[in-house]
Amino acid sequence: MRDRGWTIFVTTIYLIAAGFFIYFFGTDQTYLDPTELGLVILLTSLLLLLSFGTTVGSGSGTHSSITLPIIIPALYLLGPFWGGFVSAIGTIQPNQIKKGFPVYIFILNRAMIFISVIISSFWLRFLVNGGFEWINIWIVAAIGFSYNLVNNIMLWAGLWADRKLSSGNNFILFALERTRTVFISTLVAVIFIIVYQSHALPGILILFALVFLFRDVLQARFKHINSFFQVIESFARVIDTKDPYTRGHSERVAQYVEDIGRRAGLSPIRIPRIVQAAKLHDVGKLGIPEAILLKPGRLTAQEYDQIKSHPVRGEKLLEDIEMLDDLMAIIRHHHERYDGKGYPDGRKGEDIPFEARILSLADAFDCMTTDRIYRKAMNKEEVLEELERCSGTQFDPHLTRILIDMLQNDFYDENFGWQK
Repeated sequence: MRDRGWTIFVTTIYLIAAGFFIYFFGTDQTYLDPTELGLVILLTSLLLLLSFGTTVGSGSGTHSSITLPIIIPALYLLGPFWGGFVSAIGTIQPNQIKKGFPVYIFILNRAMIFISVIISSFWLRFLVNGGFEWINIWIVAAIGFSYNLVNNIMLWAGLWADRKLSSGNNFILFALERTRTVFISTLVAVIFIIVYQSHALPGILILFALVFLFRDVLQARFKHINSFFQVIESFARVIDTKDPYTRGHSERVAQYVEDIGRRAGLSPIRIPRIVQAAKLHDVGKLGIPEAILLKPGRLTAQEYDQIKSHPVRGEKLLEDIEMLDDLMAIIRHHHERYDGKGYPDGRKGEDIPFEARILSLADAFDCMTTDRIYRKAMNKEEVLEELERCSGTQFDPHLTRILIDMLQNDFYDENFGWQK
């Protein structure tokens, strides 16, 4: 359920885009000669080919990296109105035209891209009027970074309005994570502009090959990352099948750490890291006999020691996977306690990695709110009482307060599922 802030954000974007459209419509900037019309068709077609070919790692950051080498020339060569039109239409992705995709989100995405291009055009006009050469790599770079900056500001505002960010989230880190390939995109865009203005058909054909090679290099990288995520998902499913009472536990904990992490100020760069760790945090239980995991009665001291060994077992099991190196500390320390009475190392307070403290809280929260072989799930009042009791002893008090506030503000429904 989205609230008033989200409605205000969407309405504002609609009005700004409509205002720019009305401002330019009917002016000489909307007139196209046959050459410019051909360029509109060419760039729109090329963008659509790139967009529809982006089937792996199709996050917005990935898609922006692949399409930016065409968006920049569209603005540079066609001006604000038609550059915005080409960019808005050409960046439509396959999933956005499937049945069930919200129409208002489709329009919102088009509007944000149109606005980003228009505002970048003002920056371009300022630089050109300031005496810079028309074909200047720094002007093209400025267009690319301006487009990304404006687009990131709107994305940030949208996430904020949709209550998916807290005041602790860092915009600079958010923007940097999404602009790492801008310089490479700019170089490809400069080559595109130079070759197009030289009217060399062989060069244009080579340019097309260059753009698609650029796409394929990025796609290969994201395919590798996507395969890594699929391995994590498979691990999570195997872990959950060990115990029917905890089925879905890893996925729920992954959602909880994301919710808590965002409100605790964890950067967008670190959020995926803790989500991955949450899905793998119990992997060490694969080496523990099911007779112990599913035992309905009290565990013996020796059996409890085996249960307590699972963070270290998990670390050992995953330590040879290079891409998981930065998850090891989170997995190892997710059963440490804030008062130093946890395991395996008895770390205390802020000596426990921040992500591990979030994971510890989310893990315990899911245990409280689901049926176990030895007890029924707690209700909301019981959960709040338990969180208050364990704040500062088992859990980080700051993080506990965040979760308590989320519960008191009905962030989760009565079954502790995400509702806002």
